[in-house]
Amino acid sequence: MIGPATEAGLLLEPSLVETVLADLGDEPGSLPLLSHALFATWQRRRGRVLAVAGYQQAGGVQQTIAHSAERVFGALSPTPQGIAKDVFLRLTALGDGTQDTRAGACGGLSWWPAEAPRPSRWSLSGWLRRAW
Repeated sequence: MIGPATEAGLLLEPSLVETVLADLGDEPGSLPLLSHALFATWQRRRGRVLAVAGYQQAGGVQQTIAHSAERVFGALSPTPQGIAKDVFLRLTALGDGTQDTRAGACGGLSWWPAEAPRPSRWSLSGWLRRAW
């Protein structure tokens, strides 16, 4: 965190690194969560300073993606909201008394509505925003 921030001309509030590392714990697969949390922290920076307050306001490692997803989902009209909900349900294995996890591949796009153009994996969210 310190090296890339310094290269970008940014300053880190002294306790930010410790706060982020404590939130990360030793969970596997947390790099994407960290990346998104730091991006959201950067969006809330004060001048050149990345602060704990901005990090916490964004939701920290555990909640930032959920906050972003809720914001994007809420901006969709009902039809793409339904499609998005179906996509996310297919990509998640809900735990029965255990933690929810990512499901395996969703079998291509065979379930995609026939009348809808088939988006690439990388353009799905953009397509949902533009479609309706």
